[in-house]
Amino acid sequence: MTGLSKKVFINHKAILILLIYVFLSFIWSYDKISTLKASMFLFLSTILLMGLLYKNQLRNSAYALKNYFLTVVFLSSIFYFVGIGQMGEPYPGVLNGIFPHKNILGRVCAIGVIFFGCYWYSYRKNKDILYLLFCFAFLILSESKGAISILVISIIVFFLVYNSYKGSLIKKIASITIIVSSFILISYVLTNAEVILELLGKDITLTGRTFLWDLALEYLRDQYIFGYGYDVFWTSVIDYNKLTAYEIYWEAPHAHNGYLDLLLDVGFIGLLLYLYCNIKLIKDGMNAIKKSGSNGKALLLFSVLTLIYLLVSSFVEKSYFQYNDIQWCFFIFSSFFIDEIKRT
Repeated sequence: MTGLSKKVFINHKAILILLIYVFLSFIWSYDKISTLKASMFLFLSTILLMGLLYKNQLRNSAYALKNYFLTVVFLSSIFYFVGIGQMGEPYPGVLNGIFPHKNILGRVCAIGVIFFGCYWYSYRKNKDILYLLFCFAFLILSESKGAISILVISIIVFFLVYNSYKGSLIKKIASITIIVSSFILISYVLTNAEVILELLGKDITLTGRTFLWDLALEYLRDQYIFGYGYDVFWTSVIDYNKLTAYEIYWEAPHAHNGYLDLLLDVGFIGLLLYLYCNIKLIKDGMNAIKKSGSNGKALLLFSVLTLIYLLVSSFVEKSYFQYNDIQWCFFIFSSFFIDEIKRT
């Protein structure tokens, strides 16, 4: 094993354990071949990305991420103006740019806003404000209300967590006050859910999501510990004839809830490993932010905010724990940035 491979494995043991568990899920999978192939694809693509990041180091990796967001905005503009970057029914004319759906563009641009916002906060360069505005404009044009709401919630959660790490008694009291106020607000939202969702342009079922959740929970009763095997539930397990009984009239590709998707794939054990990876990274990132100077602070802020964004988005969007999902790449980038900076 090369020095680079050792660094990848040793510095990311929690992620490695999660990937090994996912791979082993082929043993009890309902479609062993599909799980074996999908888990190997996830494992190898993750290791490849980590290897490239460590080879290119912090500066080049951050530069690549910056160019990715700017390229998305540039190409999406071209696609829109030539008439191929727009959605059809039921969202006619809405910008989706280079992506198949407007919500993917919205999520990528939301994380782009986080990236350039953290850089501007750390270095106060005007060009970062300009890049941030580009990403924000495309986030608005995507009309992805979910991505916008998740971005706002993630920033609030970050400041709550950040204040609790600062150590001052006044800030801790302020954080507790905000948390209590948040619970009161959540209670209000839950009791007035129909009105709130109507204002956001959503129906009480969150565009059919709640029906999918009911169906997924029914299947979970049989396999809640280990799940049905990675990446097989929606292709090999579900009986689509049951969908109409839950008022679902399309062949759903996922549960529109990342946590339910994880439970269906790898059960409570897999979900706990996944949450441990995220919480450990956020904790390491927060500790590194406290200790770091100006160097690396922007990337640490970006990494922690991105991890929080991904955790929050998983309540209403599909799992990003997929071998072909750009959000999994953002997770790996965040993991790499935190690991590299905390050791310098």
